[in-house]
Amino acid sequence: MVIVKLTGGMGNQLFQYAMGRAVANRHNVPLKLDRHFLDNQPDNQPFARRNYALDMFTINAGRASAAEVSRYVPLAAYRPRLRRQRYGQRLIQRVVQALNPHYITEENADAYNPNSLSNAPAHCYLDGYWQSEKYVDSIRDELRAELNFVRPLTGKAAALADVIHSCQAVCIHVRRTDFLTDSQQTTLTTSQIEQATTYLIRQGISPTLFVFSDDIPWCRQHVRAGGLPLHVVDEAVGDTDTSFQLMTRCRHFILSVSTFGWWAAWLAAHPEKIVLHPRHPRSTDWAADGWISLDTVFTPAY
Repeated sequence: MVIVKLTGGMGNQLFQYAMGRAVANRHNVPLKLDRHFLDNQPDNQPFARRNYALDMFTINAGRASAAEVSRYVPLAAYRPRLRRQRYGQRLIQRVVQALNPHYITEENADAYNPNSLSNAPAHCYLDGYWQSEKYVDSIRDELRAELNFVRPLTGKAAALADVIHSCQAVCIHVRRTDFLTDSQQTTLTTSQIEQATTYLIRQGISPTLFVFSDDIPWCRQHVRAGGLPLHVVDEAVGDTDTSFQLMTRCRHFILSVSTFGWWAAWLAAHPEKIVLHPRHPRSTDWAADGWISLDTVFTPAY
């Protein structure tokens, strides 16, 4: 059995699931998901609470029990209240982790490590972010086929999906909120959006722009289309899951360096899609095969 630790938002959880699926398939063993970290988040944490998000997909993995997780992570289901109790819990877990060859930790979250996949045994616990397409090269077709949406689009979302299908839709994903206060992250700027849009036009595309963001008011005020059709997709069409599903219906993508947008672009089925993004501030393995960094795009003025 392979157990993978889930942490972070939906994009992170998809990367973790994908890595777990790749290892489990390699050994032909079941995959289970450890949700204890998500379930046991402290109420006073300084960042946004992240909930289990993979139930929007038809994935094939069960939930790991406390007993199954405890083989690798002692006291996994224990939620200490006092600081000294939390410290003791972490200390015990780190010691066991270091001594257990079946506990596979990602050594560097910003670089693909082929040994993490090839050396993972048939029965193991995976702890990391695994943010590279290279981890799932062997199962990419199977993974795309498996990650279907549970809920069909309805109402305004279904109507907007028809609009997206009828044009050369370009998804612009602007991640702001938590990225603005995190020096390790970078967001998409208006000048980069203009640069990417110009590049698409020079490729013979007649784009209709669909903006998805966690900061809709900012996008309404600052994102300019330069005369192109523009739709800022707000909460009226549905929740975050609905927005993500709509993003996957687009043909081309202009992304923030965000795992949420990454998976929408990767799951999009258009055979000639173009994906443009800023350079990742640290990783050289973040972008999928064929994606284009805006650092390499020269778009002179008309």
